[in-house]
Amino acid sequence: MRCSACHWSRISWMEKNLKRCLEAYETSAGKQTQHGIQMTCSKCLQKGHTKRTCSNEIAIIPPKKPRGRPSKHQMSEEQSVETTPTLQSQPTPTLHTYI
Repeated sequence: MRCSACHWSRISWMEKNLKRCLEAYETSAGKQTQHGIQMTCSKCLQKGHTKRTCSNEIAIIPPKKPRGRPSKHQMSEEQSVETTPTLQSQPTPTLHTYI
C-alpha cells in the first residue's frame, strides 16, 4: 500500500493505523470539540449552568442502582431484617479437638 502524501511503501497494518495521513477535511488528531454539549449543574440538576454559579436549592439525588446483573434472590431490607434469626436462638457451635 502506498500513501501519496508520505510516499510510504509496504506499511504494516499497525503502522497504517498509527501513522495515518490526515485528509483535507481533518484539522488535527487532537481533542474533540465540545460543540453541542450542554453543561448540567451537579447541585440542582438543571441544564445551562454549573455548580459554581448555582444559586438554586440542592436537589435530592436518588441513589444509583448497583451495576451488573441483579441477583436471583433479591430481598428488600425490610424482609431481610425479619427473616434473619437472632444470635440467642442459634445454638453455639462446638469445636472438637482430637488429641
